[in-house]
Amino acid sequence: YRDNEVLVGADNLGKLFEIDTETAEVTNRGFYPDGWLSSGDIVSIEGFGTFATVKRSGAKSDTLVKITFDAGGVKSVKVIGSIETADGSEKFLRLYGLGYWGDALYGFMADGRFISIDTTNAEASVVAAETGTMEFWGAGVTTRAPVIF
Repeated sequence: YRDNEVLVGADNLGKLFEIDTETAEVTNRGFYPDGWLSSGDIVSIEGFGTFATVKRSGAKSDTLVKITFDAGGVKSVKVIGSIETADGSEKFLRLYGLGYWGDALYGFMADGRFISIDTTNAEASVVAAETGTMEFWGAGVTTRAPVIF
């Protein structure tokens, strides 16, 4: 809903923010609903949407959600699903980085793995288990990344 890039963020309690890139002023834009907490990261891509990984206590995997904002803040949060392989044999927990490029959403895991995540059903697959790092703690993506449909 803006003409310029906007930095969005979430805290561990599920509070969503807009962060002014010039002044670092933080404005509350809403919360994840129904007790969902941030599990690691959020990414917002112009023309594609805003996605985040969330969790609940005791969950076996993180959950992918799509957030819609309007001028007043959070308009809706749609649960896409548990982030796991198509057959459910592997569940992905502790996704501390989330990114997007071209036509794919990517998760960067606390254990160093790099996964792709389908934005329509949250099905995931490992892109690389050996990434050269022991762990990931975040990711950064422009809100104007190219979107390929």
